Amino acid sequence: QREQVPVKRKRRPIRLSVPMNLRKVFATETMRNFTLFALIGIDPALGWYTFDEIATQVHLQMAQAAQPKLLLSQIRRNVAGERSAALRFAPTLLKNPLFKLLSDALGDQQYSGVISNLGYVSLPDALSPVVEAMDFHLSPGLVNPVSVAVVGYRRSLPTGRVCDMAYCVQCGVKLADGAAACPLCNTPVLLPPTVVERKGEPLFAKKLDGPRSSGITKVRKGILELTLSLAVVALIAVGLSLTLSGLGRYSFIPIFSIVMVEATLVASLLAKPSYVRLSSIVLIGAGIYLVGLDLADLTLSWSLIASSALPLLWLFAVAPATKMKKWRIVTLSLIAVLLYLLIINITIAGALTWFVPVALPTMLLFGFLATIFALFLIKRKGTIIPISDVVLATLVVLFVAISGFDFFLTHYQRGFFALRWSKSLLWAALVALLFLLALSCSRRIRRYFTSHIRHS
Repeated sequence: QREQVPVKRKRRPIRLSVPMNLRKVFATETMRNFTLFALIGIDPALGWYTFDEIATQVHLQMAQAAQPKLLLSQIRRNVAGERSAALRFAPTLLKNPLFKLLSDALGDQQYSGVISNLGYVSLPDALSPVVEAMDFHLSPGLVNPVSVAVVGYRRSLPTGRVCDMAYCVQCGVKLADGAAACPLCNTPVLLPPTVVERKGEPLFAKKLDGPRSSGITKVRKGILELTLSLAVVALIAVGLSLTLSGLGRYSFIPIFSIVMVEATLVASLLAKPSYVRLSSIVLIGAGIYLVGLDLADLTLSWSLIASSALPLLWLFAVAPATKMKKWRIVTLSLIAVLLYLLIINITIAGALTWFVPVALPTMLLFGFLATIFALFLIKRKGTIIPISDVVLATLVVLFVAISGFDFFLTHYQRGFFALRWSKSLLWAALVALLFLLALSCSRRIRRYFTSHIRHS
């Protein structure tokens, strides 16, 4: 960390989770997994540690963690949680994923790796000659892949301690005798210089598959299991309460709401975490939910208007983040607005009334003007379009389109074409158009107003 994290206060502690066999501490012969874990480590944020300082810290921390009184306090705390009335009567379907999620998210974050030492293993005299070696392997975890296992049998290191088959400290793969590097992740093995890897005996007969890019993480899987458990409990509780109270006929909306929320959460957790995919899933779920609520009385009315606005929201808020071309987004947006107005007219009036004489010509006028000005700005010499030209063109298109709406609305209401309240907007659009043409045709005027500052 001293090389990769120069700032001391940002360095994280280095801790090992060491399991302790409590059978020797409390003199019991139980065959259950009677163990607790001691967190032994140092804090690099406090400075550089020599080997002697590390050995002293490990010795003192291990001695303190192995005190019977401290171990009994941990056992009492664990047993107190098991005796809690709230936890005992809570459904197992809810407790299992919740505790698993807490263990994955909080438990594994407290240490950097695991080391487990079985000690020296002795076998009966009749069995010892036929057992050449003994292996002890700890599978690497998803959060902390560093897992070191130590077991002694027949052989010993020069220091007098027993040694076991070697495993990679990075990925946990078992190493061949004399290996200088891990064959899977190429992590160097800290062995004496005289030890080399034997090429004639490969550890893997065929090439291993690369890492998988699909699938969900362990934390997301825990959240998924927790939400499914909560949904099942909620469905059972709501269904039983409404049925026993004689209100079963009203159970569709609450049950359908729970199902839709859970389906949206599950789809979001299973999908690739990106803005486009998650937004699309939420909008689709919202549309189905609105239609389902409206269908509770076996009729479709207001949901057609509400759910039809969601594609517009997708085109305005999500489509620009995709690889779709801009002109295609604008075209689809205009078509979607026309269809939305058509649905509103048919849903409210039951027939086509104001859509054909007012909405359709207004939107066609807006699309025509937008296309003309877009081509005018794009085809003009030079690749950089000043922001002032874009603003003026937008004002012209909006003011003329609003004036056209007033023009067609007057004919629909009174039977003749005329402008009532939009005359001032039309004059403003004419002034903005003349100013835009002057900027486009005269370099002197353009330099005066833009001050040689161009915006793309």
